[in-house]
Amino acid sequence: ARKLFSALFSVVLVITLVLLVLLLFLNAIAQLQPLPDVWAIPGEGLTAFMGSWVAILVGAFCVAAPFALILAINHGQLRESLPYLGVSLAVAAVLLIVFGFASGTIFSFLSFEWRGVLAGSIGALHDFTFMVATLLAAAAAILLCVYSCMAVAKEARA
Repeated sequence: ARKLFSALFSVVLVITLVLLVLLLFLNAIAQLQPLPDVWAIPGEGLTAFMGSWVAILVGAFCVAAPFALILAINHGQLRESLPYLGVSLAVAAVLLIVFGFASGTIFSFLSFEWRGVLAGSIGALHDFTFMVATLLAAAAAILLCVYSCMAVAKEARA
């Protein structure tokens, strides 16, 4: 059950990491200009929320929760948490790179209002997703290297 829940929260961690990057980007856009309406959410309310620190705190909590749950599930066995966290960060990095490459195509499917808001910032989104993906990949490599070293040390003791 521990492995199943760790894997489940790893998937949640990947999703929340990617959404946090998008939220941070929208936060930067909302600081500069008003956002258009989204379904039943008026643009003024969306701009106020996305442009505030509350949105960043909510996003950070949504990332920290599955991260902490993976550590809590594997309490007392930190080594068992490392591959779940490392692979989650690596998958999130890959998804962000794919999203960065696809951002131009995704842009063409947005409504006219959103295209107007994001017109000059698609290149910045591309660069931002690549930068965050690089940081996530580096963190994933560190976690997986630490896990490998711990596994080798355990085998050497046995």
